[in-house]
Amino acid sequence: MVKNSILILFSFYFSFASVAQTQYDNAMNENKLKGTFEKDTVFVSKWNDLALRMASKRPDSTIYFANLSLALAEKIQWEKGRATAYFNMGLGYRIFANYPTALANYLKSLEVFEKINDSSGIDRCYTDIATVYWFEKNYEKALTYDLKSLAIAEKQKDQRRIARTLNNIGVLYHDKKDYIKALEFHKKSLPIAEKLQDQRTIASAYHNIGEVYGSMGNSQKGLEYLLKSLEIGRALEANDFVANTCIVIANIYQKEGQLQQSLEYAQKGFDLAKRMGAKEYLKDASNILYADYKKMHNLQRALEYFELYVDYKDSIDNENNHKNIIHLQTAYELEKKQRELDLLASQHKLSLIAKQVQEEDAQRNRIALYTLAVLFTLVCALLYVLYFRNREKKLLNEELLKKTQEIEQKNKELAQQQQQILEQNEQLSVTNQQLSETNAEKDGLIGIVAHDLRAPLNRIKGFAQILSYEEHFEDEQRMLLKRIEKTCEGGISLIKDLLTISNIEFQQPKIAVVRIELVSFFQSFLENYSTQAQAKSIQLNYLSANEPNSFVETDESFFIRILDNLLSNAIKFTYPDKNIYIAHKDLGHAVQITIRDEGQGFSKDDQEKLFMKFQKLTAKPTGGEESTGLGLAIVKSLVDKLQGKINMTSEEGKGAEFTLTFPKTLYLDDYSKT
Repeated sequence: MVKNSILILFSFYFSFASVAQTQYDNAMNENKLKGTFEKDTVFVSKWNDLALRMASKRPDSTIYFANLSLALAEKIQWEKGRATAYFNMGLGYRIFANYPTALANYLKSLEVFEKINDSSGIDRCYTDIATVYWFEKNYEKALTYDLKSLAIAEKQKDQRRIARTLNNIGVLYHDKKDYIKALEFHKKSLPIAEKLQDQRTIASAYHNIGEVYGSMGNSQKGLEYLLKSLEIGRALEANDFVANTCIVIANIYQKEGQLQQSLEYAQKGFDLAKRMGAKEYLKDASNILYADYKKMHNLQRALEYFELYVDYKDSIDNENNHKNIIHLQTAYELEKKQRELDLLASQHKLSLIAKQVQEEDAQRNRIALYTLAVLFTLVCALLYVLYFRNREKKLLNEELLKKTQEIEQKNKELAQQQQQILEQNEQLSVTNQQLSETNAEKDGLIGIVAHDLRAPLNRIKGFAQILSYEEHFEDEQRMLLKRIEKTCEGGISLIKDLLTISNIEFQQPKIAVVRIELVSFFQSFLENYSTQAQAKSIQLNYLSANEPNSFVETDESFFIRILDNLLSNAIKFTYPDKNIYIAHKDLGHAVQITIRDEGQGFSKDDQEKLFMKFQKLTAKPTGGEESTGLGLAIVKSLVDKLQGKINMTSEEGKGAEFTLTFPKTLYLDDYSKT
């Protein structure tokens, strides 16, 4: 009876207090929202403006201010502020070339802009999403979003945006090698730009049309448009545009064999690029000048520009490595700024809570006076109940004390055992850390040495090629130059394999998924090896031409590299007058590819270390070819990247069969299929 009374009193008290508190909180929150919403939207807008202004100078600050804006916009539930913050965050990550994160933020921004029906924001998202996909070489996705942007521009009758978007779409079709479509869009852009007298867009249209004609082999028309573009670029004093156009013109003249004109425009492009410090243009111009002088047998000048080409190429590669370091450093700084932001938010929250507590004190005092009598009654009732319960607990506590002492003794024994285990784990952790650091240092050193050796070997190879043009060398001297060139090629091949395996294992290369129709792919792919096979009287047999609908969706460059290594090895280790069989089979959810040769096969010892790096197996090339010992290790790493499996069956002296199994469609996070 006593217990039931107490429960009723508790229920009455908490129900009363809950209703009163809820009414008070609702009133306070309503007043607070009315008083601060407009003030907070001003802060959101200012931080978004700061984020956008900092994009060209400090993209890390763009991300920082976008985060500030997003946090406040979400707190006050202002959708346009949220959408703009997501967009600015995507812009910052795009400038840092972190395309997956940029795309994720752009898509969040687009979702909110579509929700509030903001056409201007939607159009901005479409344009930037298309740019991200273009950088990723996913031209189909880029085209989809550029066409959406074009539809909005046409609906709003914004002729300037229509002209520029048409130009962008034309560039996409050119990169896809669909030159007819590219010309169609560039020629639509040109009259609109001419009507607006937008000289920069006119020059871009002329340049793009000329470059398309050059790619199609129509040099005369290509040069006609490029020279018009060059004239406008010079009038605008757009040196970067002029340098690029000169280099494209020089390239067309070189293909036509007009070396003097090629030299003239390549030199103009080189000089402008040098004044601007534009290394990409300097690299391209140096390469054209080197090839022109080499064809004109001016070996001294050819050597000068060859060395410049190698230096600029290495400098750009080093800058790319430096950018990777900057990206890592920026990520660290952003994380640090985020922690500071969280701290500021916590302090702001505490300040608001303190103010709210002061305002609530008066109301709570009134509630406290009203409930004091109820609390006093409850305390008396509780004391009465506790008196009787304590008598029962005293007996129970005596029994529990005995059991507790026994448990404590066992806990001491367990603690000693746990301490021993912790000490052993710490020792193992130290040992593992030392091994990991040693292994990372070794792999890093291999990458640095390989990268630094590539440029000297390229130079030596280039010197040997240039010296071979000298007419006074005897046959024995020319043979030595050929040996030097072949030795350099072997070293460069080894370095290429070292950098490839390092990139796969440590750099996490990007994967771009495309659809590969297997029959047409293999018919074209095997033609590249017919000369190599015929030289050793080896017959290549393709067995799956009757499966026209077989396909796989995967990364094409990795897929080709895997098949190239396996087929090259099959030819390399097979004796003349033998056969190699290539086949594929559709398994429904996957595709199986087999490459079987009649070569030397693998011993049991070879099979145990087949996919390990730097393994020289017992089988030897049958035509004096070189082997780096990295080919099958690269194959295994690439197959793993494509979520596939590789198996090998062999009997020594009776050939070998490699079986590859790939998922029909490769699905990964943060990518879209072409």
